[in-house]
Amino acid sequence: MTHLSTSIRFADGVSDEANAAAAVTEVIAQIQACLTGQVDLLLVFASSHHASELALIDKRLRQAFEPRVSIGSTARGVIGDRNELQHGPGLSVLAATLPDVVLTPFSFAHVDWSMMASDPDNLRGVLGAHDAALRAVMLLADPFSTPVMRMLRTFDTVIGDVPVVGGLADGCQRDAKVADGPRLWDPGDTGNWP
Repeated sequence: MTHLSTSIRFADGVSDEANAAAAVTEVIAQIQACLTGQVDLLLVFASSHHASELALIDKRLRQAFEPRVSIGSTARGVIGDRNELQHGPGLSVLAATLPDVVLTPFSFAHVDWSMMASDPDNLRGVLGAHDAALRAVMLLADPFSTPVMRMLRTFDTVIGDVPVVGGLADGCQRDAKVADGPRLWDPGDTGNWP
């Protein structure tokens, strides 16, 4: 008889391979060695060396894990279990099994930030902030098109004490990319906050 785990579990994989296909193969093997069963969330961070191959990386990860939600961004450096890759190619993936956790992805491309800033009730609807079960918001923002402080003040108005976690996508040289599943956006496309 197979018993399914009902506990929250995490596994990560990190690779310094320059070839994106080799890097994602290495990361998949590391995660599969530690985590079996349903993967609910993938957080994917790639150095700018892999920016042109994000679609391939996402496709391979989705085929391997079939996550409910996959998000990620390019980064100047990536971190994984006991590894920090700052100046060369890097791919880091955190996989999570989150039973009974509701994940509601949203992207800047789907949100009219001008309206959100002037009418916070719209942001409440996007985030599900009317729901008392909202426990956290994970946010990956493009630093070149997002006025972060204004955005965070609006989030504070809308969700109060609910933590906002995440970071700034930075692929170096203004080539940051933010991904929500297979869709990729360049800095001007990630949603301009007025």
